Amino acid sequence: MFVQPKKIVSPISGNIVIPKMVTREIEGKIVTEAHYYDPNSGTFLHKGVVSVVDKHTKETTTLDNAKL
Repeated sequence: MFVQPKKIVSPISGNIVIPKMVTREIEGKIVTEAHYYDPNSGTFLHKGVVSVVDKHTKETTTLDNAKL
């Protein structure tokens, strides 16, 4: 699921959560994800794909241009 990396409110503590951006390579594509953790407990809340870049063609897919 594509997401926009913006701040959210934690359903656990009610505090603001800033996403941790994680980039990894999967099957020739560079995938950037936003991971959300509760700042008080460290509990994982949610993650989503921010962008996918094909290493060979350099084509980028984001929420704005994804074929849903």
